[in-house]
Amino acid sequence: MKRPLHPLCVSIAALLAAACACASASAGTATAAPPSMHAAAQPSEVARLKAFAKAIGVSCETTAGRLACIGGKPEVGDYYDVELHPGCGDDGSFGAVIAAGGAELRDRIAPVDRRTTARVATGQLLCIQATGRAGKHASYYYVRQVPAHSVAVCAGNAACDGYGDRPVRHSGKSRVSCAMTPHGQPTIGCVAGWIRGEDVKRIANPKQ
Repeated sequence: MKRPLHPLCVSIAALLAAACACASASAGTATAAPPSMHAAAQPSEVARLKAFAKAIGVSCETTAGRLACIGGKPEVGDYYDVELHPGCGDDGSFGAVIAAGGAELRDRIAPVDRRTTARVATGQLLCIQATGRAGKHASYYYVRQVPAHSVAVCAGNAACDGYGDRPVRHSGKSRVSCAMTPHGQPTIGCVAGWIRGEDVKRIANPKQ
């Protein structure tokens, strides 16, 4: 025959049950937290890309959770779809000037460009930070000069033979040397601008 529970035992059991319920609720909250934290990080990345786009003269909108960017004059149908990839680290996009006699870097993508920011010589290595496409064709690149020693993809890579540091003609007064920051980004001394796609040879990066 079972004996009835002592009132003290009943109270302890009730307290234990309540504690378990609180623990379960806390566990549920902890499990749900990471997705919202991840979601909060995404807008900051979008904001960073939009700030970069504005600096290089490109307009962007967020559509269906994706960033869509264009440059040029969309109001008259003369524009390019622009892909942003501003990183110049080990997983960046790189290329070299192949135009005979070098090439001009412009402040904006055509047809809204106003001035030449610099002139780069044949063979100069470049970080490709944005690509302006007409359909599937890469018509323009936004590029930045990079020191040859910083381009890890060129280490022992025959595709980089003949390319490296070349004389650069600044259109302004800046004569600051081109270097890399500790975070793998070119400094303000590295010239930048839009260049015609036909003037650049892309260098394949296996890390992309």
